[in-house]
Amino acid sequence: VGALENVLSHYRNQNADITKFVARCYTQGLERDYEPDGLEAWCKVIIENSNTPKQVAQNFIFSDEFTQKNLNNEEYVKILYRTFMGREADETGLAAWVEVLESGREDRGKVMEGFSDSVEFDGILQSFGLNE
Repeated sequence: VGALENVLSHYRNQNADITKFVARCYTQGLERDYEPDGLEAWCKVIIENSNTPKQVAQNFIFSDEFTQKNLNNEEYVKILYRTFMGREADETGLAAWVEVLESGREDRGKVMEGFSDSVEFDGILQSFGLNE
């Protein structure tokens, strides 16, 4: 019983949908698999309500690991499409968002907010049984 209690005490083992959502943030936002400690930490902040799932996804985009990739605007927008819309960017949308960034009308944080407030991302959250 002790070993089972230990496994169940992990946040990553308490809610399969939250765990899958966080794992998705790694694969879509950082383009890599999660490590158990990171998965545990992000599941914990959602379960304990210290961050919303939307804030967690945004934190992946604001992370040092992500920013150190030094992505150009096109690569950045492509990641936003995958992370917050669950699909590849269409040519027209990609060009429009890159132009918004390159013109200086909006910064990366503001563009990311728009993606994270999208109907598509709300649908992704709902597919995991999550709310903003």
